[in-house]
Amino acid sequence: MNSKKNLEDIISLVKTLRGPDGCPWDREQTLKDLKTYLIGETYEILDAIDQNNPEHIKEEAGDVLFLLVFLIDILEETSDVTIHDVIAEVTEKMIRRHPHVFADKKATTSDEVKANWRTIKKELEGKPVAGLSVLDGIPAFLPALVQAQLLTQKASQVGFDWQTPQQVFEKIEEELGELKESMVLNEHNKIAAELGDVLFSLVNLSRFLKIDSETVLRKTIKKFTLRFHFIEQSLRDAGQDINKTSLEEMELLWEKAKTAEP
Repeated sequence: MNSKKNLEDIISLVKTLRGPDGCPWDREQTLKDLKTYLIGETYEILDAIDQNNPEHIKEEAGDVLFLLVFLIDILEETSDVTIHDVIAEVTEKMIRRHPHVFADKKATTSDEVKANWRTIKKELEGKPVAGLSVLDGIPAFLPALVQAQLLTQKASQVGFDWQTPQQVFEKIEEELGELKESMVLNEHNKIAAELGDVLFSLVNLSRFLKIDSETVLRKTIKKFTLRFHFIEQSLRDAGQDINKTSLEEMELLWEKAKTAEP
């Protein structure tokens, strides 16, 4: 494989695919059509990162890069924006937001860098402007866990936050108590609302502990999947039907799966 390919090669490839003698399907795509593909490819690269597989990451990063160039090509056809405009804007923005590297602003810790970043966004870039909320700027398309963590993070930047992990735990216990009360009353809408509050409080704890809730939940999902696959494979090896296996038998295999983990 030619390792000397560069961005211009991808740009040329996309223009060929979307050109008069190219692919009908590629020519028909719109910005909205690409949304689903972008989401899918983003999750695929996240999965590759979780697997810590450089070759897989390389493949998925290429897919994301291709889609971004594809998107910009459509943008060029439907507006005055070009790929050079996109590159120029992000370059200028990153230089502006790193004055400790490209200017004389001092920042020796990550916290100082983030504080500078927030000041620059507010004072030099006009974000947020008068009348808007501190919570603005979080895409509604994000997964709920990510949205919740970003919301609590933004709120904490203006002092709306707990002081200790114990306070967060107390809030979780309070929400759990309200959930239990709603379950006693057997009011479905109330139960759903209280369950949402519990989940939100757990995400807030994750943010407070500097743990990404989306990442740890994905890891737990993967762990559950591997353990359940172990149960299925063990039963197949024993010639047993999982549909006719008791819960007690499956729980024994579950514990065996846990001990077999590295």
